[in-house]
Amino acid sequence: MSPVARGLLRFLSLSSAVTLAWACASGGEPSTNDPPAEDPGAAGAAQGGSAGASGGAAGAAAGGKSAAGAGGATAGGKSAAGAGGATAGKAGASGASGGASGGGSGGGPVGSGDLGKPCATGGDCKSGKCVDVGSANKPNKVCVSDCKVGAPCGAGFHCGKVDGADVCVPDNDSQCALCKSDSDCKTKSDRCLVGPKGEKFCAQDCGFDTLCGAGMECKPVSGGMPGERACVPASAASCPCAANRDGDERDCSKAVGMLTCKGIETCDAKTGAYGMCTAATPEAEKCDGKDNDCNGKVDDLAGAACSCNGTSCTIICQDGYSHYPPTLPDAAGCPCKADADEPTNDACKTAKSLPDVVDFGGMAEATLTGTLSSDADVDWYLINIKDAGEAGKNSYHPQVIFDKNPGDEFVFVVLRGGDCAKEATSPALTSYDFCVNFKDGIVRGEAPCGAADGMPHCNDNSSAYRIGVKRNPMAKAKTCEAYTLKVRAAAGPCVPASFDACGGN
Repeated sequence: MSPVARGLLRFLSLSSAVTLAWACASGGEPSTNDPPAEDPGAAGAAQGGSAGASGGAAGAAAGGKSAAGAGGATAGGKSAAGAGGATAGKAGASGASGGASGGGSGGGPVGSGDLGKPCATGGDCKSGKCVDVGSANKPNKVCVSDCKVGAPCGAGFHCGKVDGADVCVPDNDSQCALCKSDSDCKTKSDRCLVGPKGEKFCAQDCGFDTLCGAGMECKPVSGGMPGERACVPASAASCPCAANRDGDERDCSKAVGMLTCKGIETCDAKTGAYGMCTAATPEAEKCDGKDNDCNGKVDDLAGAACSCNGTSCTIICQDGYSHYPPTLPDAAGCPCKADADEPTNDACKTAKSLPDVVDFGGMAEATLTGTLSSDADVDWYLINIKDAGEAGKNSYHPQVIFDKNPGDEFVFVVLRGGDCAKEATSPALTSYDFCVNFKDGIVRGEAPCGAADGMPHCNDNSSAYRIGVKRNPMAKAKTCEAYTLKVRAAAGPCVPASFDACGGN
């Protein structure tokens, strides 16, 4: 080796030693006792550049070509802590060696391993930690540092649990990003959760410090591990429509009264809003081959089936149902349910037989309930109202009255004795009384009674009654509501002055 080369190498060794001594003393950080510097990396750059220059010179002396001075300065200049300059200095030494062999190079690794910077090994990182923070679908090996209580990770970073350790990881615009599973999110610590409208979104981990970005709040993860928490939209809202959710679909609905139809709306990042809800506007179900009320059933009309031929649809009432009242639209189906005795009880001669009622010592009252499923429908009942012997007195007072007659829709006829031939001449009534439980002092009544007083004896007034319930032609409205009749054998005091109700047909 020539004397010139030995001198250059000696100078290079001394320069490297000075650089390493600064890096060790400062620990890679500026000392509080040192005067302020515009850029700690600049010193390293200068030393690296000097060392690189020396290396280049040595290389040149050995016959090689070198740009170590520039390379060292450039690499060192990119260090925010000054260590890069030292590294460049080492590279310069390598450049000297390389130059001696004819290939000298003073270039060093780019960057010093700052938080979030790509890295290959821990040696590239200031913290000494190079971790793959990416999910299975998005590997991302970067420099990280441990999370510290009371010391947030800083802008652009958050604390996430990666491979069991709480470390500061890059945000990577991961909050609210689209996902189908956890592995679709950018960071291992993210969770793919479901929002209130069915949308799926990536949620950043906040279990260490409960810190979340604006509009987000830290909540326990449903079904997650103990202590696991994630950032979700505040107040149970959905993630806002943004660039990282462009094209996302979520549930939407349209409501009219009590009816609701569901659909899907899409995020348009250009407008920053979800729109174009596909939900139909709900309406009452009708016979048209569609699910108009959005209950999941097509043409589910009350008591009816719907038969469609092309665009023409026809309602077919099911057995026991009718399309009544007649003013109903076809879409209403057949909501009027006929009585179980229909149509047998539609005629006087085939009236429905009921148990007897008795004025004394037995069942004294019966209740008749039914509906009329058309304008011509009539409900006929046959009932025996018996007059029991009461030893000198008589409480026999048959009575038929409405207990429920909505809108005065109904009237009835009463055939005492059960003679159906009298139906045509029987008046329409809303109440009926047959009175014998009184005595007017002349000729009427049987209470009290006996042979010695010259009054009528206590006769057995028992009789069969046929009662027919019809629609009132004078009613203002027609419905399929039910009526209720009360039939009594002993209705209490009778008003003899009325007399018109006594006897009946």
